[in-house]
Amino acid sequence: MSVRVQPTNGWILLAAGGVVGLVFLFGLFRAIRMGERRVADSDLRGLDLN
Repeated sequence: MSVRVQPTNGWILLAAGGVVGLVFLFGLFRAIRMGERRVADSDLRGLDLN
C-alpha cells in the first residue's frame, strides 16, 4: 500500500491560530467586562452575612 503525505499548508495553520486567538480575546473581554460576580445581587438580599 502506498500513502502520499503532504505537510499542512501555512495558511491553514495561520487561520486556525487566528480562530484560537479570537476565541481567547472574546473570553478575556467577557471576563473583564463581567468582573468577579458569581451570585446575583437579588440572591444576596435577605441574607444575614454576620
